[in-house]
Parts: sequence; C-alpha cells; structure tokens
Amino acid sequence: MGEMSDYIARLDGPERDLIERIRARAVSLVPDALEGMSYGMPALRSRDSPPLGVMATKDHIGLYPFSPPVITAVEAELEGFSRSKGTIRFTPEHPLPDSVVDRIVLLRRDESTPRRSADDDEGAGAGCPGRPPLVVARQRLVIVQVPSASALSGCCTLRNSVFGSLPK
Repeated sequence: MGEMSDYIARLDGPERDLIERIRARAVSLVPDALEGMSYGMPALRSRDSPPLGVMATKDHIGLYPFSPPVITAVEAELEGFSRSKGTIRFTPEHPLPDSVVDRIVLLRRDESTPRRSADDDEGAGAGCPGRPPLVVARQRLVIVQVPSASALSGCCTLRNSVFGSLPK
C-alpha cells in the first residue's frame, strides 16, 4: 500500500468510498501514477509531478489538481461547487461528477507529459540556427514564443491544422 491507500483506509464510510473511487479513476487514466505525498497531503505522482491530491476535511472533500489553469479549464463544469484557484470542494452528498474528475486527471497528465523541443521535431524549428524552442503546447493552449509571426517564415514550418493562422 502507498500513502494514498493508507490514508483512504483510515477514513470512514462515504468519504472513504468517494476518495477511493477518485483514486481508482485517476490510476486507470494514468497507469504509471504512484502514490506519494505532495504539499503534505496524499497524492498520486506521475513523471515527477502530482496529477492530483484528495483529502477529506470536517466539512468537505477537497480535490487538489495542483494547477490553477486546470481548474479554470473545467470551471464551466463546476457550477454549484465551492472552489478556489487550487482546490475544488464537494461532499459525498454532492460529489464531483466522474466526467469532471476524468477531465481534470487527463488535463494534469497532459501538463506533465514531456514535450519535445521544436529542435527535435523536423519542420518545426529543426536547423534554425540560434532560435530557441518555438512552441509550448498544452491541450488547447498553444504559446508561440517568437518576436513576430514573420520570424516563423523560412526554415521553420508550422502545420495550420494544429496552429491555425497566425497574425502577421
């Protein structure tokens, strides 16, 4: 058993069942996740990053994705739940829907997936002397780090199906 399983085993009733269900869903979506601790709470860890932590308090259960952008990404699905930039609060009587838990876990997994640099990907910066990696992509967010779109011409090519049109 790991830290999270040990923690769950010490809980009673509906809190235990709900947190175990969240843990099981997360492990099914991120099979390489290991149990550990993060920020002093039981958490799953994958690729040296915690996809999520879950902890019961006296008044609620807190789900901690360790990523304010992930909470923002699922904000529309959190109507009726108390939340802050770092946690989502719910109860066994009003649980977080499995679809939201799945989406949070997958978004966190994608955030911690190592990205190849633009220089590793032929046609996306390969052979462009003196240029830093150009692109950081996360789910639907794409950040292009160049002084201007015209700097992308020449030896660097981008796929419109991924990036769409860029301003000139």
